[in-house]
Amino acid sequence: MRSALGLALVALVALAAGCGGSGEEEPAVAPVEPEQALLALDDVGPGYVVGDDSACGPLGLEGASDALVGLVRSLPAPPPACARVFEQRYVAPEEGETATEAQEDAPPLVWSVSLVLPGADEAERALALAPDLVAQLTGLALAPVEDTVRVGDASVVLAGDDVLVAGTGGHDGRAIVWRDEEVVGAVVAAGLSPEDDETAAIALALAQRTRLAVPEPGPTVTDDLEVPLGDPALGVDVWWLGRAVDLGTGAPELRLVQVNAPLGPGNGPGNRAQLDYGASSGAPALVLQLWQPEAWGAFQETPLGRLVVSPPCGSVGQVDVGGRAVTLYAAPEAVGPAWPDIAARGPAPTCPSGEPDVFWAAVELDGVVVTLDVPLCLSCLGTRPEPYDTREALLAAVERLEPYPGPAE
Repeated sequence: MRSALGLALVALVALAAGCGGSGEEEPAVAPVEPEQALLALDDVGPGYVVGDDSACGPLGLEGASDALVGLVRSLPAPPPACARVFEQRYVAPEEGETATEAQEDAPPLVWSVSLVLPGADEAERALALAPDLVAQLTGLALAPVEDTVRVGDASVVLAGDDVLVAGTGGHDGRAIVWRDEEVVGAVVAAGLSPEDDETAAIALALAQRTRLAVPEPGPTVTDDLEVPLGDPALGVDVWWLGRAVDLGTGAPELRLVQVNAPLGPGNGPGNRAQLDYGASSGAPALVLQLWQPEAWGAFQETPLGRLVVSPPCGSVGQVDVGGRAVTLYAAPEAVGPAWPDIAARGPAPTCPSGEPDVFWAAVELDGVVVTLDVPLCLSCLGTRPEPYDTREALLAAVERLEPYPGPAE
């Protein structure tokens, strides 16, 4: 099996088939770490996430061509390389633009690669092996094509028509691989028409060369946690607690750790999104679910929903939190093991002594129902860690809910 780094570099070569330069004099490139010279999320635009095949490390030789093996073994050590893949989750049209028009400028697959050689001569030898790099690192059969595009000190354009995009083959890909001094860079755009792939690849190659010329002091931005919140298919406005929140209860700060959205049939009981907040690794400490009001109403008619809104041995009450009308639910954790039987057969259990000690809530805000810590499975009652499982913590979270402002600039 090829390494993720290998896959990235091959795709990089594939991307090279469509990139180009302007022919203008370009800035000299200072030595950088490969990771600093990659595209970032703000280069590719909204709607992309960083794929799991992204990696950095020494260029490997498993399955490499004899020529590539010879090059690497002639060096003091395998050259450091990075490859980063951007996968399109949705298209976000700008104002006045249709989804079709936006898609023309947004390739479903983008690769960004950088490789640092000991010197310019070695980098030129590596550039001469662009087809081998493609075959070695991605398995794609990309071939050199004639093109007037020129990037950096020297460049090679490759093209292919069987690029794998979102799990399906047969897609066009355009890529350019170029050299700046001892740095070999590449960008891949795939999944559009040959012409649109090439246009996108040119723009992305220029963006990557800017990062090569003026590298950031640390790794480029790859935080895609908020990307699902901007999906036009979400169907609800987003309310959240920010990237981090102090509930003011003395408990440690919570941070947003996972976003699942948009959710559809088969991916939940009807909520459109789920935001998990946690203080450390392990189970989330606080969970927000976002619903369309009609979906929340329909959920209440299901066996699980009836348990949620009429908890056995529990209570339901109305609480005013900063002017927000909150429905607060409570139940004893000891009843949790009986929920599957209650859902299946309906008899009420023998209620334990003591006060309810598990809480969840629902509040409607500007046409969106936000639920907090609702147990969305028959075995989920009482799974939140201390000290976030209290009534005080839950109501503090309701008070701190705010509209999502969009991704930070």
